[in-house]
Amino acid sequence: MCKPGVNPAVALRVRRIVSENFGIHYDRIYPADSFREDYGVD
Repeated sequence: MCKPGVNPAVALRVRRIVSENFGIHYDRIYPADSFREDYGVD
């Protein structure tokens, strides 16, 4: 679920791109996550 004002279609595209490029399972990516703290990505 997205925050108000966030386009769900865009959020899903970003989620897919992050999953593919960083090798993080799609189901483990959430809009509130931090790249550095949650994924260890700088």
